[in-house]
Order: sequence, then structure tokens, then C-alpha cells
Amino acid sequence: MSIIIIGSDNVLPDFFFTNSSVKQLSKSIKLTRFEITGQYYGPSKIVAPHIRFLKLIGSLDPCILVDVSSLTDARFSLSYVGRTTAEDDFHQDMLLKMLEKLQNLENLTIGPIVLQALSVAELRGLPFPQLQAKSLTVVMMVVRSVIPALARLLQNSPGLQKITNALFYYFLQDAELDRHLRTQGLNPDRCWRLKYGDFPTTEQTYSSSSYGVVAKLAKSKDVVSLIKLVLQNSKAVDAMGLRLGGYLNATEYQKLLRVVPTFTRNKNVRTRGQALR
Repeated sequence: MSIIIIGSDNVLPDFFFTNSSVKQLSKSIKLTRFEITGQYYGPSKIVAPHIRFLKLIGSLDPCILVDVSSLTDARFSLSYVGRTTAEDDFHQDMLLKMLEKLQNLENLTIGPIVLQALSVAELRGLPFPQLQAKSLTVVMMVVRSVIPALARLLQNSPGLQKITNALFYYFLQDAELDRHLRTQGLNPDRCWRLKYGDFPTTEQTYSSSSYGVVAKLAKSKDVVSLIKLVLQNSKAVDAMGLRLGGYLNATEYQKLLRVVPTFTRNKNVRTRGQALR
């Protein structure tokens, strides 16, 4: 049995609540899939020990996983973070606590803003839990504000066998993350450049005028750096997939196809997609 809720103001039926803030699904043994997609569904605690698939897309403000002990497949993506950047911590603590609840997880999918929020947590030195996932899919752009979290997730997933990078255009501008780092007494430029300076900023890769500009600015060398970082931080991974989807223009795409085989001979690295025309 599945529950799928889609909308901009999602509220679960009364029979899913033990009180005003707990989504109580523990009594439904047949319920194996639980999905919520929307801009906002309010504070919640999810008690669902029998579900095997969980998908949360939209606002996670806030969402606490109390019991998801049977979960094997989880997908998290933010489309909205907080109310104002000045007071927002980008849900770092909440996301780390959610990861702690995924002990039996086999497949994990994380969206770009989740990666950026976790990157800020990594720069702040917050501890990440160990994961048992065998497959990791990250939806991202090749920008430095996702790299700290990606590297840490790979390092903390010793059983990882497959990783898929799906390149996408939706994310927070680095300037928003930098404001929060300053409130924590950190120097954003020093934090990013220390280990991740080889990767471009969002401003260097993205223009809000059109998605086409994104692809024209994206460089094959940055995608190559991404592949190398994944391979260096996940020794057990034997399969890596790249879903390009028009991320690179024709010239950069051809460069990528020529270079990748020169350093991935012992790894199964596959690219899928097409060049932007």
C-alpha cells in the first residue's frame, strides 16, 4: 500500500495523527511507501516502522524521523529553505538527524539543496553518521558548495557499490550559504578555497537569465574533477553513472568523452545524456 500526498499545503488525514505533530503510521503494517511532495507540510514527526520507501520533496520545516527502521529506499530534496537567510541554518541539524535514522538504508537519493546544507554542516565540523547504503544518487551541479557534503557522504558509506550523479540546475547561490557561515564566525572564502577551490562557484557556473547559459558556462574539466573526487573518496565503488542531460555544450561534451577513459580504465564509469546545441 502507498500514500502519496501532492500539494502546496499538505495535511495528512486525522487518522494518521496521535497528536497535532506526529504522523503515526506504525499501525498500518501494509503501508510500504510514503511520499509527500509540496512547498510546505508543516512541523511533523514520522513514526512509520513498516515503510520501505520514503520520499520527501519540498519543505522539510521541520521533519523528524522517529521510527523508519524498515526503510530501504529514501529520497530527500528541498525546494524551499527557511523564511529568511539571516535566521536560517538550512536545516543542518535536522538533516543530520534524519541521516542517523537511515541505518538499514540500501538506496539513498539526495537533492542539490540538501547537499548544500550538509556542506555547510561539514564546514562547521558537525559529525556525520555512518551509512550502510549500497547505492547513492546525488542530484547536483558541479559547484564547490555541494562538494564537502558529497565527499563526506562517500567517506562515511564504506559499503557503497554504486553512485549516480545527475546534473541539475536548481540550487542556492553560494552567497546565501556564505552569510550563514559568517554568523558562525567562519571565513567563507577560506572555508571553500582550502579544499574545494578547484571547483567553480555557483556564480561562475550559473546565470539566472536562462538554463542555456548554465550549460555554456559549465566546463568538462569540472566534471572530470568531480569524477576523480568520487573515485578517490569511495574505494569500494565499482560503478559510477553520470546523467548529463545537456549540462555541457557540444565542445565540452566531446572533451569529456575523450578524457574520461584515460583515468577510469579499472572503473565502470558511464555517461548518459547529450550536449546542449
